[in-house]
Amino acid sequence: MRKLNKFKVAFSICAVLLGTVLLIECTFAEKYLPKLFGITMLLTGFSVFVIAIFAATALDYSAGDYECRSCGYRFVPTFGAYIWGIHTMTTRHLKCPKCGKKSFCKRRFSGDE
Repeated sequence: MRKLNKFKVAFSICAVLLGTVLLIECTFAEKYLPKLFGITMLLTGFSVFVIAIFAATALDYSAGDYECRSCGYRFVPTFGAYIWGIHTMTTRHLKCPKCGKKSFCKRRFSGDE
């Protein structure tokens, strides 16, 4: 289970990178194509980028839970708290549902101790 969760995180990073590359390529290609086709390429690139961001966010959200630094309680935050929480690659600023304190909670994958 732990490997699957790490795969989800890695796959979400790849999705964002590929979506970004496609958006950049479509932006450059748009300049050299006929106007209507260029606009279509640009909109397609932007759409794929947005879909990649949403897919990456959903995969990353489902890839484990968080451990409160204050009390050690492990929990899954609400999707809104997950989205708006300030974060690094391994921590996210969340409010613990058990003790009520806000802290940079460490991400834990299933099977982590």
